[in-house]
This record gives sequence, structure tokens and C-alpha cells, in this order.
Amino acid sequence: LALDDFGAQSDTPWAREKLYQLVNHRLVGGLPLVITSNWTLPEFMPYHARIASRLRSATHVHITAPDARGIDA
Repeated sequence: LALDDFGAQSDTPWAREKLYQLVNHRLVGGLPLVITSNWTLPEFMPYHARIASRLRSATHVHITAPDARGIDA
């Protein structure tokens, strides 16, 4: 499963809970999960602490590259 532009999703309590359930299920089950985001984990933490806490144990790859759409973040 690939989640693109993580952090840009709807920010309702229901959406946060469903997203947490999805991330938690993938990590607990040892299932593949790829997440792309413009946010670092510390930036994400105040908004989605439960999800960020699950992602701390995951492998992180930081890629520095210009935005392919020509938009600098």
C-alpha cells in the first residue's frame, strides 16, 4: 500500500481514526507500507500523535529533490 502526500488528507476525527487503523494494521501485520509526505515526523507529530508514534519504528528514507510538478514547497 502506498499513501501519497501523507498529511494532506481530511482532518476530521473519523478520518484520523481510520488512517490510524490502516497504518497500525499494516505495521502490526508486517505488511508493506510506503508513505510519501512533505512533512517530517516531528512536523507531523502535533497533528497526528498516534500515527506518528507508530511510524517511529518504521524505516525512514529522506529524499531531497525538487517538486516534480514544478512547485517548490
